[in-house]
This record gives sequence, C-alpha cells and structure tokens, in this order.
Amino acid sequence: MNLVLDAGALIGVDRDDRRTAGLIELGRRSGAELVTSAPVVAQAWRGSARQARSARLLAMIVGCIALIKVPFGTALGIYTLWVLISHNGEQEYAALSAQAGRG
Repeated sequence: MNLVLDAGALIGVDRDDRRTAGLIELGRRSGAELVTSAPVVAQAWRGSARQARSARLLAMIVGCIALIKVPFGTALGIYTLWVLISHNGEQEYAALSAQAGRG
C-alpha cells in the first residue's frame, strides 16, 4: 500500500503541522510506503525560506534511501543523517532559512 503525499502534505510537514505528521505516522505504522512526485515537490518548494527547510527534509530522505546501497551508500547515508539531525546542522539550516527569507 502507498501513501501519496501531495503538496499540502509536504507544506504541512514543513510547517510542523501536528495533524499532517500524525496522519503520516499512522500510514507509516500501517506499513504504507510514502510516495510523491517531482511536480508535487516543485509545487511545495516555492518561497526562499521554505526552500531551505524543505531542502533539509529532502536531504534527510535521500540519506535514508542511500542507506540501502552497501557499503558506500550506507556510509554516505549515515554521515548525511548524522550531520543533518545534529543540533549544529539544525542551526545551520535555520540560519540559511533566515538569510533566504531576507533575500
């Protein structure tokens, strides 16, 4: 079973919407695969400040996918997730979001 994420779902995740996060978690627990398409990502990825936050989320997703490719993808995926999930990585992306919002 697939759970198809539309632009509204991606924007909800970006805005830390609890309802959206809960529905996605419910789907994940039921064994659904999360899927979306490039046009949906492009639609949700507008606005400079949102781009920086969405870029972090997408990089984390790609890092998770890379874990499957043993051994180099696994190493790259672990490093990507380690950097992006760390407190410093979060602060760096927050600074990028703030800069993008001003420019």
